[in-house]
Amino acid sequence: MIALMSLLVAVSILVLALVLDLIFGDPSPNYPERLQYRLHPIVWMGKFTSALKPYFKNPNPKIEKINGVLLGLTVIVTFTVPTYFGLKLVYSYLGVLVYVIVAAVILKLTICMKLETEWGIAAAKA
Repeated sequence: MIALMSLLVAVSILVLALVLDLIFGDPSPNYPERLQYRLHPIVWMGKFTSALKPYFKNPNPKIEKINGVLLGLTVIVTFTVPTYFGLKLVYSYLGVLVYVIVAAVILKLTICMKLETEWGIAAAKA
């Protein structure tokens, strides 16, 4: 029964996130001065990665490859850990309905369906 509830919550979050993405769309990189673009977590991740990148550079290709993995892990952990604990607090104190809504909004912010589809098609044509 618990597994079924967990599955229902997960599916609800995913469906709501996809619906939100279809309704609100993506922040356009063509207008970086817009507030919607500047407040987007994916933009923050990109800026954070760009800021850390020089510290992980190395003339030795093997070391730079390892540093690239470490940079990726650093960015992932930096954004994932606070999100995880924040959602855990929301679930504990505000209940499952608010948790589903907040989790869906966070997931929507990581999905850029239209933009990623355009980039994917452009990459496939290249």
